[in-house]
Amino acid sequence: FTSVALAFFAGFLVLEIIENKKSSRLPLSFWIAFGIFFYHLCTFFIKGLINEQGARELWFIQNLVNITTNIIYALGFWVCRDEFAAAKVGGQTLSNT
Repeated sequence: FTSVALAFFAGFLVLEIIENKKSSRLPLSFWIAFGIFFYHLCTFFIKGLINEQGARELWFIQNLVNITTNIIYALGFWVCRDEFAAAKVGGQTLSNT
């Protein structure tokens, strides 16, 4: 139940962020919410549709979901790196230097 609830709320948050975005770039909160949504939705189906024996044989799928989720988080941090640099430098982005 927890995975379903987290996937639902994260999916709702992703939609809210997309509908209310003001710039062409997505904020870091989108990437984090999308990673949470992706992880919990995938793991819910993997754990729910595979029996005990099948789960042991196909455990690598869980690892692929974990790797993909970490790539989503890394992509979010990479896309938002100018925001972090601007906060450090005092408002000046990397593209302005």
